Amino acid sequence: MPRHRGTRDMIRERTVTKTGDQKDTVQSSRRIMDEKKTPFCATKKCLLIVFVGLLIAMGIVTAITLLAPAVRGRFPPDLPWWKTSVIYQVYPRSFKASNGGKVGDIKGITSKLDHFVYLNVGVVWLSPVYESPMKDFGYDISNHTDVDPLFGTVQDLEDFIRQAHAKDIKVILDFVPNHTSDRHRWFQRSIDMDPKYKDYYVWRNGSNDPPNNWVSVFGDSAWNYSKTRDQYYYHNYLSAQPDLNYRNPDVVEDMKKLFHYWRHNYTMNLPDNKILIDGWRAVLDEFERKDGKTRFLLAEARVTSQAVRDWWFKTGSDMTFNFELARAVYKNKHCGGTCIRDAVEKEYKDLPEGAWPNFVLNNHDIRRVTSVRDRNFVNAFNMLLLTLWGTPTTYYGEEIGMVDIAPTFAQSVDPKGLYYGEDLYLNFTRDKSRSPMQWDDSSMAGFTTGPATWLPVSDTYTDINVQKQKNSTDMTPIKVYRTLAKLRQQESFLYGKFSYAVVNNNIFSYIRKAKGFSSYLVAINFGDVSSVDDYSGEPVSSEVGTVVVNTANFKDDTYAVKKVISLKHISLKPGEGLVIKL
Repeated sequence: MPRHRGTRDMIRERTVTKTGDQKDTVQSSRRIMDEKKTPFCATKKCLLIVFVGLLIAMGIVTAITLLAPAVRGRFPPDLPWWKTSVIYQVYPRSFKASNGGKVGDIKGITSKLDHFVYLNVGVVWLSPVYESPMKDFGYDISNHTDVDPLFGTVQDLEDFIRQAHAKDIKVILDFVPNHTSDRHRWFQRSIDMDPKYKDYYVWRNGSNDPPNNWVSVFGDSAWNYSKTRDQYYYHNYLSAQPDLNYRNPDVVEDMKKLFHYWRHNYTMNLPDNKILIDGWRAVLDEFERKDGKTRFLLAEARVTSQAVRDWWFKTGSDMTFNFELARAVYKNKHCGGTCIRDAVEKEYKDLPEGAWPNFVLNNHDIRRVTSVRDRNFVNAFNMLLLTLWGTPTTYYGEEIGMVDIAPTFAQSVDPKGLYYGEDLYLNFTRDKSRSPMQWDDSSMAGFTTGPATWLPVSDTYTDINVQKQKNSTDMTPIKVYRTLAKLRQQESFLYGKFSYAVVNNNIFSYIRKAKGFSSYLVAINFGDVSSVDDYSGEPVSSEVGTVVVNTANFKDDTYAVKKVISLKHISLKPGEGLVIKL
């Protein structure tokens, strides 16, 4: 069940000029798995969860009034865990440092497992922790079978997974199949023309110039010259990230082995990708047959909406990240009710039988939504994310409303931003949304006991932090998030019918209803002005309802929780939202 996304620079789409040889440039990238080495998984029966991302461009899929096709005729349906859980993305470098260092680590994440329990989060996705020279902060892997010392050890990862499972939390590890680091032993042997490895990457002859005018995601030439080999190699990202050649069967087989171990127009969305994904799905199915545990294959892909409907749903992935909401908000910071509805509809429209939707607002490659709009909308966006039909993914810090930082050029470390130089780096850097997690108001926001961090801590940390919001007597963002995540376990939100209600330039509202269970109206003002509306008509068909959650930014108690209100006249200001039991 596929979806989309513009991988590293999801919001800005790049046009690749048609020129040159298109052979051997199969592009598939990233994301995979829960667990660890085969011995650990084999002996401890650990649950392998897989999340594969393929570098391909952004697609869509959508619906207006429908019951989840995957659950028709079954009440209550037997849904796998990945359809009922909230996925929480942890960027390891920025979550928690356990040793007083500048960079977060696995032990630090383990020490915060109760945070996920508090939030009612069921799945934790870790960005890459494999051995890497960190040219792209872990997405340039030099050894897929070991943990980078910066983050800890394999034993630390085993301990984290074991303790997470003890708290009924699943784990997803980020796997990067599109490319490796240029320090990977495969690439070094390929440079030396080792008979087995010489075609593990995409090599082309060139005289004084690259083979063609293809450009990388970072804007430079996608070809880099190797003096040793006297040829150019292809890289869709940094020159330190050479692309693997998946038309070499040895590459395909070696990448499959890693599953077992851990228990542009001419370079993207190629038919070969389906063969690769289906092969990885077969590996996971083999594990499922052995122990009966569900394995999850989640793709991160840059594809068109048509490709999603016509092609991606036919691959072996269970789901593909959908970034339509993020795209809508980032393209138009005044994205109101109709704008939000259009983005949601792209995901639901023409959803094939058995397909499952999902929604994402932030990740480590794009700005935080609270900075694109403003902090008054933090609870509104979390209310939306956690009450739509489909699996939601939360980026660390969204639960407290963290905002972007603006590092100086000297403080900035993201290679993409640095490529554009001091005058333009802030327009392109991904550092803004990667600042250290804000745990409390102590020095360094409780991220580390040391005197420094790898990126600056936001100067908002004394006001925006986990401890302050949990201890407050007010209904803070983290409490609203927790309440919504718990409410999401109600049958109507898990698999119920989804119907649009009032939708206009300001308001986006909808009904969630499962046969035999309570129905809910969700109404949120994403506009720039107040809106007074009558919600009592179809499909609500009721004149009164009871508030069960509000966005906690109302000036009075007109819409207080547990209050019975009239649905004929609801007034919502920008950033205000309600969940009403009908």
